[in-house]
Amino acid sequence: MSLGINQLVGFGVAVSSFTPVTNTYNSGISVTETAPAGASFCTVTSDGAGGGGGVRAVTTPMGAGGGARCVSGPFAVSGGAQITYTVGTAGVGYVGAGSGSGTAGAATTTTGGTGGFTGLAHNAGGGGGSTASAVGAAGTASGGSVNTSGSAGLSGLSPAVGGGNSASGALGGDNTDGAGSGGQAGAAPGAGGGGGTTVDATLGGNGGAGRISFAYT
Repeated sequence: MSLGINQLVGFGVAVSSFTPVTNTYNSGISVTETAPAGASFCTVTSDGAGGGGGVRAVTTPMGAGGGARCVSGPFAVSGGAQITYTVGTAGVGYVGAGSGSGTAGAATTTTGGTGGFTGLAHNAGGGGGSTASAVGAAGTASGGSVNTSGSAGLSGLSPAVGGGNSASGALGGDNTDGAGSGGQAGAAPGAGGGGGTTVDATLGGNGGAGRISFAYT
């Protein structure tokens, strides 16, 4: 016959009361994460930020690159273990007179872990900003158990192409021409912004911000 929880406890069988929780952060520079009491395992997912779109003086806009992703876990961790993280800030699209370049997205990183976090050194790279003559490079990743690059930006007109998708699957912003709206922003986390042209709106789309999550069980 089956035994109830009280009977199992009487036989010395441990019953966990920890409720799984995921802490997700869309910003932060050198912030300390502390594993909650009762946690046994953790999976960490880091996404780099997307690059910003540039502006061209011709009718073929250039998209920015998408950010990379690092995943580690589940690995053993106990309450009180700590690690420092920085979430990558989004690349900024070019806005101004004439043509110009967007800025690169920043990396999402982890450093200085203790306990189960010791040695965890994610570096989920941000996507490159596009320029007046070139698409943005894909972000690359290192330090995770699984490291996935983002996608480079694409050149051409909407709706076929745009900013590079991030390794998270977030979609890059459109490269637009002829509609007066310029390049569109990339989605979070980590997609690249669309490029613009001086023929219409002199505007490159911003990239999607980075992200990090700690899933405890």
